[in-house]
Amino acid sequence: MQINVRRLMTFMTASMAVFLCLNSNSRAEVFDPTYSQPMEEQKICDLEPARQPAQQAATNWIQQKDDSGTDTTWFGDYTTSFRDRTDGSKCGVTWQVDYKKYVRYDNNGETLVQETDQIYDGTINGIKTYEQQCDINGQFSFQSGDRCYDPEDLAERDSCPDDGAMPSLPDTLNYGQNVCSVQPDGSRCAYSKSSNGDSFQYNPNLSCYENNYQEYEQPEATPPQDNQCQTITSGNVTSTFCPANPDAVCPNGLCQPACGSFDIGYGTQFGCFANEENQCDTNGDGIVDDACLTPPPSCEENPNQPHCPTSPEPVNCAENPEHEYCQNPPPNCEENPSQEGCGTTEPPTTEPPTDTIQGLEQIRGEQQKTNELLSGVKSGIEGVKTEVKGVKTSVDKLTEEQEKTTEATKEVSGAIVGLKNTLNNTGGVSMGITPSDGLNGWYDSEYPEGFTSVMETVSPLYDASKMNQYLQSWKVSVSGEYSFPQICLDIGIANYGCHSLEIDNRVFPFIRIIMIVSALFLARQLVFGG
Repeated sequence: MQINVRRLMTFMTASMAVFLCLNSNSRAEVFDPTYSQPMEEQKICDLEPARQPAQQAATNWIQQKDDSGTDTTWFGDYTTSFRDRTDGSKCGVTWQVDYKKYVRYDNNGETLVQETDQIYDGTINGIKTYEQQCDINGQFSFQSGDRCYDPEDLAERDSCPDDGAMPSLPDTLNYGQNVCSVQPDGSRCAYSKSSNGDSFQYNPNLSCYENNYQEYEQPEATPPQDNQCQTITSGNVTSTFCPANPDAVCPNGLCQPACGSFDIGYGTQFGCFANEENQCDTNGDGIVDDACLTPPPSCEENPNQPHCPTSPEPVNCAENPEHEYCQNPPPNCEENPSQEGCGTTEPPTTEPPTDTIQGLEQIRGEQQKTNELLSGVKSGIEGVKTEVKGVKTSVDKLTEEQEKTTEATKEVSGAIVGLKNTLNNTGGVSMGITPSDGLNGWYDSEYPEGFTSVMETVSPLYDASKMNQYLQSWKVSVSGEYSFPQICLDIGIANYGCHSLEIDNRVFPFIRIIMIVSALFLARQLVFGG
């Protein structure tokens, strides 16, 4: 088979170009217009001007209905409801009145009243306008500038980590429960308020492209000097932030309120925001207190500190029997309520009331009746046990019969093994595979040389057959020429003649060029966005 070197080099060049494009570190912008659609004319329905007229229309209709009543026909039990209609081309407030109609009639001298349920509704149109907007119910519902984007596509291409962590944000403006923080590349990352309400934590389960959360306003601040607190501004609100040592304000992993890692305008910084106690600047001199910079002594040195464990579970006296808690454990008042620290448990000195004594006597009588019933239950159980023993005896007999059957089975198995040995000639009888003297075998072979002689006889017949000649005509010789082989359909039982398909030699290079250029353009669009 001949190989066209020029064709092979062209294919390798195109493959390398596609590979380099797909593995490029370049990244399209989050709000790349290539991944968007233009805004379309959308219906804007303002229903506020129609709400008050709808209520007035319902009230007027009820009044007119009451005025139209007579002695034999009247109306009542009115119930009014309203609903907004913005589906399709509609824009209005529909009011509906559910009521009852009463009709008085005579039935053989008896006056009866018939009531039926009735419904009446009407619609007050709102103000309908059309503007260029994104379809909030469609796929491209998020608007940025004058383009519409797919929220799911934005969430896949932005820089917000799916399962990672991001610095916390201080809550200095009393935001709502969820906010959106805009990143330098335009990505919008969702944050949720922490459990203590003093900061926001990154929440990868929320989407700022599908929900209209309040945008977080980044505070303005400059890095403070060493061991000094600083005033940061977020909007019109100012607060005090003091850098701190995590080991000092978070002993045993339990941080003080308003302490943690925050992004306050110049990168992630660990510290504490001043609260009502202002734990890191108690004297208000702007210098971080030593309590927020120096870690406390270990619990082994001073186990009476607030953050040290005070129960056996975290101390584990089996591993640390020398701990102060294990040497002097607190009193166990449940086991010994009379020991020191558990108060007094002196017995009562007064006689119990007569009502109490009578009640106890009644309880004792009921208890005796219960014991008698339990004795009857016990007798019944003994009878059941006797029956169970009888069942056990029958089971034992069945077991003996089963053992006899097993022995008989073993004897049959031994007989089968002996028969097998006889058939396999394990007794040492001489048996040969050659015929006896004067005999050549049980049959005469057509091909004494075996399968080789079969192939020597059959192969020439197959090579000369029409079917083999037809199959040989389909062999393709690959070379630098673009010629299509001639097709001959002569299969022995029928001859359909020979046919050829002529294709211009310039067609195949042109198709190759189109495929290579299309692959390059597609790779560039997928990676660079246009």
